Amino acid sequence: MKVSSPSLGLMLSLALLCCTVTAGAEDPLGWKKPIGFPEGKLAQQELVAVPLDAVAYSRCSEELDDLRILDAAGTEVPYRLLKRSENRERTIEKTWSAENLSLKPLADGLDIRFSLDDDDPQPTSLQIETPLKNFEQRVRVFGLADEQETLLADDAIFDYSQYMDVRRVDLPLNKNSFRSFRIMIDQLTSEQESHILNLTRNLQGETEQSRQERFSVNRRPFRIDRIGLGRREVRIEFESMVEQKWDISIENISQDANAGQTIVEFSTFRQPLAKLSLVTTSQNFGRRVHLEVPVRSALREDWNRIASGTVTQLKYRDIDEQKLELVFPETRSETYRLVIENRNSPPLAIDGLEAFGHVHQLLFLAQPEETYELQYGQETEFGEPREYDTVAIDRFIAAGVAPLRLELGTETEDSRVPPAAFSLTKLMNNSLFLGGLILIMAVLLCSGLYRAVKRVDALDDSQPE
Repeated sequence: MKVSSPSLGLMLSLALLCCTVTAGAEDPLGWKKPIGFPEGKLAQQELVAVPLDAVAYSRCSEELDDLRILDAAGTEVPYRLLKRSENRERTIEKTWSAENLSLKPLADGLDIRFSLDDDDPQPTSLQIETPLKNFEQRVRVFGLADEQETLLADDAIFDYSQYMDVRRVDLPLNKNSFRSFRIMIDQLTSEQESHILNLTRNLQGETEQSRQERFSVNRRPFRIDRIGLGRREVRIEFESMVEQKWDISIENISQDANAGQTIVEFSTFRQPLAKLSLVTTSQNFGRRVHLEVPVRSALREDWNRIASGTVTQLKYRDIDEQKLELVFPETRSETYRLVIENRNSPPLAIDGLEAFGHVHQLLFLAQPEETYELQYGQETEFGEPREYDTVAIDRFIAAGVAPLRLELGTETEDSRVPPAAFSLTKLMNNSLFLGGLILIMAVLLCSGLYRAVKRVDALDDSQPE
């Protein structure tokens, strides 16, 4: 049986396509790292968090869908992949006035009592507001319950305006749950030296026989305008992503004199970067900068701009301002280039670059007396994303359970690579498949053109002269 040339070309192309796609699926590479525990193994079940390191990022897929946690038996362990975050705290202070006051002057002081309203929070501080200046008073605060007193504060309030602008009328209270209080202010009266000096001179003729000097001392009651109460508490205001500094390597710094640009090319381990900071000793400049990543196609490689901004550093007399950071959408590229617009100005001194970004971590429930390892970097173009039961993990995270933070160990190659499952959608996005398909189309087109030329030649030969 004779096989036509187009059929033969089609079969050869299909065979080549199958070989290339199959080769990519049969011989994938994989890596693994042990997950280290402080004491070797856990004594009880723990919620643990394992952050990815630079080496793992360099191996993982763009979507991080090739991460697997395996136990000692090789069974997959459900996990939740989240960016590492931390709780930010904010101190909130509420102030209000004490009500239901009763006052009783004593021989050596003043007795003030009051009770909190039902909707008043528990105070953590007390303030005695007074219009007086230049005083010092001892104040004791007691909590009252069942005719029993508990000392909550014993300190002095003062104002030393005569010497310095120093004043304190606040008293912190010991932690308590009392709803009734007693304030004792000792030495109800306050003494203040008069600025007037009384002078008596005894003269005989023009000769001074004697002199008497006397300071006037004003005694005044210690006036209180208001008893203020305050409560200071720390609240978790929001949860923010942890920003980490990642190592990068500057590969080349070049000058484009025609375009008036400095081009800094640097490489990474494909960590998730979101901020770049320029390190320079140059001063008094403001330059436009652009960050670009490579875009590769079948025909050529180009650069795609992902962020632009202005960097400045001003130092002159009392002026000291700098803005050397460029923020951009989170990106995981292996190479970047920073373009600095110099125009007709001299280039800046580039002393380095600092890169910052977030950190992904895997959270899972570790069982006692079990060992685990992280598997990653397999060829999973034909696999579907994993769907784990993470209800328990999500609930513990929502409840504020702090996970035990672990670290990854030393990387080794992994031979336990699961077979790739077929997916038409991912097949259409596979570069090997698309390349083979283009090759088939090219072969068919050439075959069609060849057959058409043969037919035209045959028709020309059959025409009578």
